[in-house]
Amino acid sequence: MIADLLWLGVALDHVEVTVEAQIDQRAGAPGHDVTLREPHGITYTVHVQGAESDEALCRVHQAVERLCPILNLLRNPQAIRGSFWRPPANVEAFS
Repeated sequence: MIADLLWLGVALDHVEVTVEAQIDQRAGAPGHDVTLREPHGITYTVHVQGAESDEALCRVHQAVERLCPILNLLRNPQAIRGSFWRPPANVEAFS
């Protein structure tokens, strides 16, 4: 978001972002097979201080909504591949 501010020529004195989500701790417990395991109902609020106009801040918000890679990853999930590796018993893997 900071890069978007610079790109748009917006100068602010202070920027703070608050993110909230719901997580149901019962997920995965017996009887809660359909309870969502992942965070959901995610919201964010950007708190700003500075002399910029509301129109300038609106342009920044639109740019962030369009360009922020993390925000877009959450909106358009990607397949993530993982692996689990264990070294042979005779090899010291972590030193």
